[in-house]
Amino acid sequence: MKTKPCGWIARWVCSLFLPLLLSTLPFAGLRAAVVYDNTALAGMSKDSVSLLVEHGDEIALAGTERWVTQFDIGTYGEFPTNAVVNAVVRFYANDGTDALDGPHFAYRPKTLLWESAPFTLKPGGQTSSLTPLVRVPDSFTWTIRFTGIQQVPGNLVMPLVVNPIEIGAPLANGYKGSYADYWRKDGVTDDSWMIYMLSSGTPANFYVKVTATPDPVTLPNLRVVRSGNSLILEILGTSGAPVVVESSADLRTWSEAFRVTGKGVGTPERVSIVSNTGVSQLFWRAKGN
Repeated sequence: MKTKPCGWIARWVCSLFLPLLLSTLPFAGLRAAVVYDNTALAGMSKDSVSLLVEHGDEIALAGTERWVTQFDIGTYGEFPTNAVVNAVVRFYANDGTDALDGPHFAYRPKTLLWESAPFTLKPGGQTSSLTPLVRVPDSFTWTIRFTGIQQVPGNLVMPLVVNPIEIGAPLANGYKGSYADYWRKDGVTDDSWMIYMLSSGTPANFYVKVTATPDPVTLPNLRVVRSGNSLILEILGTSGAPVVVESSADLRTWSEAFRVTGKGVGTPERVSIVSNTGVSQLFWRAKGN
């Protein structure tokens, strides 16, 4: 039987009820999705840029998930094994000034959305997985800046270039996920961001994957789903923490109905409330102990 979602706090006609603990299953709304993927090794190219300044790419995301839970970036380095080479990744909104003259436009990166802690790079190829936990718009610019490197032959590091992009939002003129250029910050002001192309003519699309979920919920939380003559309360709580479920007929006076133990963000406890023929109108909420 299909169930009908009814919101996070729903009003229902209930009187006598019996809580029945059921099996758990993942919250569909919290599933992670890959919204940008340019990591196919078959499309990897030796063409890239080894820069000391901050640089990166504006990308357009597929899907609707915008809470970024993981950001993977691929780099390649040639430097001594005892060198200490670090990188910092940043996310920017493209809400700056226009970098182009004429009818076309390309708004510069400006507002900082997120900045990683420095992370260490090793010689050779490397994929670094970061955990931003930040909401981003449908398109934004990621950048990287390297330290501890000279960017000369034998002492350099660069983001890997891969084409074509596998997952991304459709763009004008047949592009997907990103255009062929990249951003480079040539100075210290917001207006020093400039657009460049790779000298080889290869599209400047870098080895990056973005994984995201819908916006996270605040814990503890509760959702009511109607199934036949029953209400199913799906309760999210911090793993191992007690969650108190309360009911109210008027949203002013609340009384405890039962308690459950939280199982973590992605796994709700499902409790069936068997409705009788009474006329009490109940609201439901979950709170910490």
